Amino acid sequence: MATATVTPIVPTKSKLLMDECQRLACSRLEETLKDVITQADDVLFKFANGADNSRRQNLFFDAMRELRIKRGQVETAFIKNLRGGLRDAMEPPRPGVRTAGGFDGELSLIGMDEVEEDLAINNFVANAKNRCARELFGLEQRLAVLLKHPKLNDETNPLGPLAIGRALRDACELLDADIEARITLYKLFDKLGLTGIVQLYHELNELLCAGGILPQLGNNAAVTSGAARRTRVIIESDDGRMEGSGDDVFSTLTNLMQGQAARGAAGMSGMAGMGGGPIPSMVNLGGGVGGVGGVGGVGGVGGVGGV
Repeated sequence: MATATVTPIVPTKSKLLMDECQRLACSRLEETLKDVITQADDVLFKFANGADNSRRQNLFFDAMRELRIKRGQVETAFIKNLRGGLRDAMEPPRPGVRTAGGFDGELSLIGMDEVEEDLAINNFVANAKNRCARELFGLEQRLAVLLKHPKLNDETNPLGPLAIGRALRDACELLDADIEARITLYKLFDKLGLTGIVQLYHELNELLCAGGILPQLGNNAAVTSGAARRTRVIIESDDGRMEGSGDDVFSTLTNLMQGQAARGAAGMSGMAGMGGGPIPSMVNLGGGVGGVGGVGGVGGVGGVGGV
């Protein structure tokens, strides 16, 4: 009687290395998010106690309560999103499929909450790229070899700051309360998480070097020139259209809104006559960048895009 020969399927070296990268990245980033959520609970409680009216106080307490209830779901969704991005990166790109996320030219009018979230995530990405530049340079080169990509960039690096920021924002869609909880998480992730992300990139580079992926490559990040990519911001209101450009989205939008508020103050005693109010700072975390609150008298934001 003939016997069948069973040949075990052994994963390729690249698959094994990617699995190791995934385990390391998910473990480190999950720890970072857990710490950030714990800190966010304390921050929201302080904001609630320091609120200047009962409505704001209730918003912060509601945000704190929902974050406590859904923290497990947010943490699980964050890791699931990261794993999904890594899985997609290991598959050959399909023709005609556009990479999700990111700005593509000028956007149509969007709500201030969405703009505020965009600003917080974009600031995290910009700060992470600056803080992690050397390690990120080496990681992009090595992952490109491992994934058989000609070159990785912000959009295609499955472990880059943009991928991490998107995974966090998608996970935070589970939070139904006011925007306070989400913005607080983004800003704390920026403020507290970057040290851990630098260390993660260092460990990933060491792992890939040990696996024989460009072990002689130095982490020599390219120096950006003075002609770096700038951001254009457009604000449209009933009074007209304003445009400005700058090196980052947040400062450009803030300068435009401050300029609009100054022009309005010069022509009238206050914003109250326009049916709006002053522009409050939503979240201030000390060393981080303050958020942008509601904008009285502004019809909407025409778009935040790269030029």
